[in-house]
Amino acid sequence: WYNSPRTMLRQCAGEDLVVCNFMVANSDGNGTFDRQYFRGSPDPLSTDATVLYWNEEFRSTIWGHMTLLNLKQLVEPIYTGFAHTTNPHDHPTNSDVADRTHDQDGHVNYTHPASNAMDPYLTAYAAKAIPMDVALGKIDSMDIMGSNHRANMPLWYKMLNCGFHLPAAAGTDCFLNRIPSRLPGQDRVYVNVPGEFSYQAWIENLQAGRTFVTNGPMLRFQAAGQQMGTTVVMAESGELEIEAEIISQHPINLVELLYNGAVVHTLEPGEEKKVDLKHLLAVDRSGWVAMRVSGPNQADQPAGYVFAHTSPVYLAVGDKPTRSRQDAMYFVNWIDRLHADIRKRNRVPDRHAVHVETLMAEARAVYLERAGRRLEKRD
Repeated sequence: WYNSPRTMLRQCAGEDLVVCNFMVANSDGNGTFDRQYFRGSPDPLSTDATVLYWNEEFRSTIWGHMTLLNLKQLVEPIYTGFAHTTNPHDHPTNSDVADRTHDQDGHVNYTHPASNAMDPYLTAYAAKAIPMDVALGKIDSMDIMGSNHRANMPLWYKMLNCGFHLPAAAGTDCFLNRIPSRLPGQDRVYVNVPGEFSYQAWIENLQAGRTFVTNGPMLRFQAAGQQMGTTVVMAESGELEIEAEIISQHPINLVELLYNGAVVHTLEPGEEKKVDLKHLLAVDRSGWVAMRVSGPNQADQPAGYVFAHTSPVYLAVGDKPTRSRQDAMYFVNWIDRLHADIRKRNRVPDRHAVHVETLMAEARAVYLERAGRRLEKRD
C-alpha cells in the first residue's frame, strides 16, 4: 500500500532514472499521502545517479491536476473541490496555485491533461483550466505522455498554434501495489542539461523546452542547427534544414515531421532500430516544428506500443506571430464551457467570485485577440 524513500530509490535506480519527482497528494478525501517525506530539497537518500525529490500534485476536481516541482514549501491547500472534505470549494484556482509555486521559483506542469481524444474537455481529471492558465502565462510544461498521448497531442498542438511556448513533459502518475499501474519512468521526459548536472539545472532546462518524451526511443532533433526549445528567426519564407536521429531498443516503423501540427514529411523505415532524417522544409509562416516516432506493439515493452515526441523548435518568420484563428476560437468556446460549469457547480465562495470571473475573462480575451476578433461580451 505504501512506498518510502528507500523503496523508491531501489525501484527508480532499477529503471535507470536520474531525476525522480514524487508527489505529496490526496486521493479522494482529506488524507494527504507522503507529506512526511517533503523536505523542500532532494531527499538525503539521493545518490549521484538517482535524485529523489518529493514535490506536490495539486488536485482539483474541476480545474485539473498540476504537478508542482522544485518546491521549497508545500502549496496549501493540497487539493480543492472535493465534496464532503475540508476543501470543498473551487478556490483557489489553478492559476492562484501556479502563482504561489512561481513565488518560490517552482515549476508548474499540467498532469494527465486529457484522456478523451474526441473531446479532451470531458472525463474525470481532465485539465479543464489548462487553456486559461496557459493564456495567462502560468504554466511551464505539459505532460504529453503518461496518460493518453493520443488525447494530449491535439490539445497541445492547438495551444502551440496559438503562439504559446509549452515544453513537452511526461509522468508515470502513480505506482502502488494495490492497483495496476505503470513502472516508475515507464513514460519519461529526457532533458538536455549542458554542462554540469544538478537538479536545479534539470528544472531550468525542462522549463526551456530542451526535452523529448518517450517510452523507449531516444531522439536528437534540430532545425537550422537549433535544438528543441529555441527559436529560429527567419527574415522571410524559405527552406529550413531539419536533422534528426532516432535510436531505439524496439523497431521504429514511422517517423513524422510536424509543422504547426500537420504532418509534412514521413519516413517508414521498415522496423529499423536506428533512423537518420535529413529534410529541407518549406516554411511560409511562423509556428513550430517537432518530430514524433512510433513502432509496432512489443510484448516486452511495458506499454505495448512504442512512442516518442520532441518538444518544438519555434519559428519566427518575418516578424509575424504564430496564430491560428480556428484554434484560438476553439479555446474561446472551451472557456465558455468551463465558465458555465463553474457557475453550475456553485462552489466558489462569493468573496472570490469576481476574482475567478476575471481570470476567465482575461484568458478569453487573449484567445479572442489571437483569433483576430474584437472583444465580445459574455453573459
